[in-house]
Amino acid sequence: MVAAALSASAIGFAAETSTAATLPANTEIALSTVQDLTSKKAHKGDQVALVVTEDVMADGAVVIRKGTLAVGRIAFAQDTGAFGQSGKLKIEPLYIQLNGTTIRLQGSVFKKGTVTAGAAAGLIVLTPGMTGRSAKIPAGTAIPAATLRDVKLPTVPIQPPAE
Repeated sequence: MVAAALSASAIGFAAETSTAATLPANTEIALSTVQDLTSKKAHKGDQVALVVTEDVMADGAVVIRKGTLAVGRIAFAQDTGAFGQSGKLKIEPLYIQLNGTTIRLQGSVFKKGTVTAGAAAGLIVLTPGMTGRSAKIPAGTAIPAATLRDVKLPTVPIQPPAE
């Protein structure tokens, strides 16, 4: 009986001093693109480098630091076409790999190129050779994301501000 009580006490103590936190499903994670992307060069399935733009908290502690890299992919890419058809580009965040743990993400950003004035006139007159503009997603574009499911992560020590 004493051994069982000591064992339960040790388990309770370990849980209280644990440095892990649960990041719940649907937790918002602010990401941004690392490089410029354009429908002219991107292809469906291409991987895209993303970066976390704000510390992510769970259970009152930081679990993902600002600056952590994430991976996304081009979910849809269409270059410009004749008669003023604009380019289109869609990015989906996929995951963050952190300390051997994969954090699956969900969300997306869709951009459509604009049609030039000449291309708009080409649409009306149906003059071949006129094209719309490529869709562009510049570096630093916000990519909203959220966790797909609960994940347990180690907490990160809070660093004092640099002097």
